[in-house]
Amino acid sequence: KMGGPAGLMKKRIELQADESAWWWYLDDYLAERRRKNIRKTLIGIVGAVLLIALLVFGYQRFLAPPPEVTESYFHRLAAESAMQAGDVQTALNEIDLALGYLPEEPELLTVKSVLLQSSGQPDQAQIILDQARSLAQDDLSIYLAQAQTYLLLGDTKGIREMGGKIVEEYPDSAYGPMFLGTADELEENYESALTYLQQSVSLAEEQGDMNLSANLRV
Repeated sequence: KMGGPAGLMKKRIELQADESAWWWYLDDYLAERRRKNIRKTLIGIVGAVLLIALLVFGYQRFLAPPPEVTESYFHRLAAESAMQAGDVQTALNEIDLALGYLPEEPELLTVKSVLLQSSGQPDQAQIILDQARSLAQDDLSIYLAQAQTYLLLGDTKGIREMGGKIVEEYPDSAYGPMFLGTADELEENYESALTYLQQSVSLAEEQGDMNLSANLRV
C-alpha cells in the first residue's frame, strides 16, 4: 500500500521519479482535475446568480433588451469562454467588441480593467476602473464584476481580495463570504470554505435572496 496521495508523494520523492514516469504523479493529476471541476461548478453557480441580477436590471431598464444589449451579451459570453481558456488577449478583444455596443456599461468596463491588469497594463486598468466607478450605482456592483472575472481567470488572490472588500464595506451582503469561500474551495481549504458558504447562505436568507441561497446549497 502507498498510503494514499501523501504516501505516493513520499515514495516519488524517495525515488526521485522523473515526470515521464506518469504513474508516480497520479495524485497531482487527480488534484488538478478536481480543482478544475470545482472551478467549473463554481463559475456556473456564480455566473447563474449574477446573470439573473443582470437580466432583472436589463428588463427594468429597457422592458425588453434592444439588439445592442443582445449583441453585447454574446461578445461577453465569448470573452468569458476565452478567460476560462486562459486567453486574456482574446477576452480583451471580445470585451472591446461588447463595449462597442454598450460603451458606458460599468460591468463591461470593470471586466476590461481586470483583464488589462492581468495583461500587465496597470495604469490603463486604473483609468478604465475609474470610468466604471463613475458610471456604477455603487461599489458593490464593481466588486461583484471584479470577483467574477477573477474567478473566470482562476485568480484566487483576486477573488479573495474582492470577497474581503465586500465583507468590509457591505457586511450584510451574502456575496462577500461567498467569494471568500470560493477562493478557499479552489485552494482546497474545505473546512474554511464550508464556514464561509454557510455564512453566505444565512445572509442570503436574511436578505430574502432565495435564489442565491438555493444555488449555494447545490
